[in-house]
Amino acid sequence: MKLKKNKLLALLLSVIMVIVMLPATAFAADDTVNITAAADLMDVLKYTNASETQGKIYSLDTDISIDANLLREGLTENDIRVFAGMLEGNGHTITVESDNAAGPLFEQLRGSINNLNIVFNGDVVGTPLAYDVSYVDKEDIITLNNLSVTVNGNILYGNHDYSKYYGSILQPPYNYGNWYIHYGGQPVYLATGFAWYLWGVSISDVTVNVTGNIGQDNTVDGDATSTGFAYFAAQGGQYQ
Repeated sequence: MKLKKNKLLALLLSVIMVIVMLPATAFAADDTVNITAAADLMDVLKYTNASETQGKIYSLDTDISIDANLLREGLTENDIRVFAGMLEGNGHTITVESDNAAGPLFEQLRGSINNLNIVFNGDVVGTPLAYDVSYVDKEDIITLNNLSVTVNGNILYGNHDYSKYYGSILQPPYNYGNWYIHYGGQPVYLATGFAWYLWGVSISDVTVNVTGNIGQDNTVDGDATSTGFAYFAAQGGQYQ
């Protein structure tokens, strides 16, 4: 009987030792962050450092409506919102509402989007999806797959306070956006139906629908440039 007890004790000790020696990653929590309410999404979209979201998966678990006026709430005009995670839309829709004109859902998009619908009810200033879609590191794989963007209104350029929508991306070294085109050097007002700038992005099954005009409004200074898809796109996109 004593021998059996010793064997049982030894077995229990062995199991405990195995558990203790297992790497912590074996019990690490799932990196997926579930978004179930507008507040969850707004919190994610307010990050200004790519490291906050990079490598994480965000799952949209329901249709969500957000107020575009709150996208930059609490941020200074020098802050740039950036998202570098993977947003899995699961076929759901993010609806952006605004009583004036909305800025883009993202400012710097450094991550991927899959299976998502984005709808803007009303006008948009500059561009709807993002100012700049590109990687943080060259090794990053950035994909936009099964994504639809609908603007039930116009894409505006002209007499607007752009700092309200885009922060310091209008200032050096980010000034190849709305007021200054990096490749041409001329000041312009830029309006596109999807994004201003795409680089190193794999795009598949992406649809864009703007019910109004792209480039609607009077300009104040400089020229006006309006394009269908993006002003500059390479490695996965194209000029349109």
